[in-house]
Amino acid sequence: MSEQPTELACERLHPFMQTLWRRAHGRACRLHADSVSLEHLVGAAMEDEDSAAYALVEHAFADPETISNEMLALSPGVMVVSSKATLPFSPRAMDVLAIACAARATDDDDKVSVALLLEAAVAGFDAAVRDEFAQAGFQARTDVPNTVIEPLPASPFSLFTKRGLQALSRANQIAHQQGEQAIGPAQLVLGSLRLAPELAASHGVSWTAASSLLAGHARDETPLAARTLGSDTALVDFLAQLPDGAGSLGLLTACHGPDTPEIKELLLRHKVTEALIARSLTAFEDPESD
Repeated sequence: MSEQPTELACERLHPFMQTLWRRAHGRACRLHADSVSLEHLVGAAMEDEDSAAYALVEHAFADPETISNEMLALSPGVMVVSSKATLPFSPRAMDVLAIACAARATDDDDKVSVALLLEAAVAGFDAAVRDEFAQAGFQARTDVPNTVIEPLPASPFSLFTKRGLQALSRANQIAHQQGEQAIGPAQLVLGSLRLAPELAASHGVSWTAASSLLAGHARDETPLAARTLGSDTALVDFLAQLPDGAGSLGLLTACHGPDTPEIKELLLRHKVTEALIARSLTAFEDPESD
């Protein structure tokens, strides 16, 4: 990991800020971000029951988990954002997106259709599940590889048709309904078939049949690949402006400044005001260590 934010936390800020930065790093990795941002750090504070920020939010009769989830929509990463749920993609689902984008025709106007997303999602399963789909009558119409050949493009969603994007939204809804923390290949299959039931005739498997086949495969258990991320420039600058010894409450206070309007608006919606934080500085404390 980049040492610059960690050194700032160790040398000037409250020791617990180092812990929060490590957890923010994990959150950024789960969201497939390229670097750790302030949004990841605030979200990590809302996930940590030991933080003073978490205790303050509960004292304000707000829900830290809700704030953490709403912070996802503001955070850099690869995910589907909606008013009801914002979820990232699982590791294998990220592979599916890469497979689908790489399988597009070379014509610049071609994009990832619902049918191609469905085919890539099935290809993204292991051989046993693919065989179950084949035995059930599934037939791909495109020569889709089952391994990643090219990395996921920087702006993958721009390569999807409007209906392809709608299929991703349906997959997000299904994952949320199932209580999943990420959109996996199973939800991509079901989202595609839910949006485009006509694919049952062209590809040989209906939504009902796919639901039965995927009953034991709803959750992608693939572990995240180990990654080392640095902090983005905005986060480094933000930490540098915090007062000496600042902890998670100092973090929330600074988020009420003019440079973080979206985070400020989110906090105010949940009654986490600057005045409330100021009154609570001596009431809640961060732990000294892990």
